[in-house]
Amino acid sequence: MRHPITRFIGKAVAVLLLGTMMFMLTGCGTVEGDSKNSSSRPWNTPKQWEGGLPGGLMEGR
Repeated sequence: MRHPITRFIGKAVAVLLLGTMMFMLTGCGTVEGDSKNSSSRPWNTPKQWEGGLPGGLMEGR
């Protein structure tokens, strides 16, 4: 019969290894230079309601 601390450490190491393997197998994909992925308006351009003036005031100028 194993000591409870030894069982706990063994389980902790197994969970840590499993988590590390899962982290290493996941990833993120980026699309470099894809023209479909670009928008006509940059992501950080303020929207109509974020400026100091009402949105329709400066439309079309």
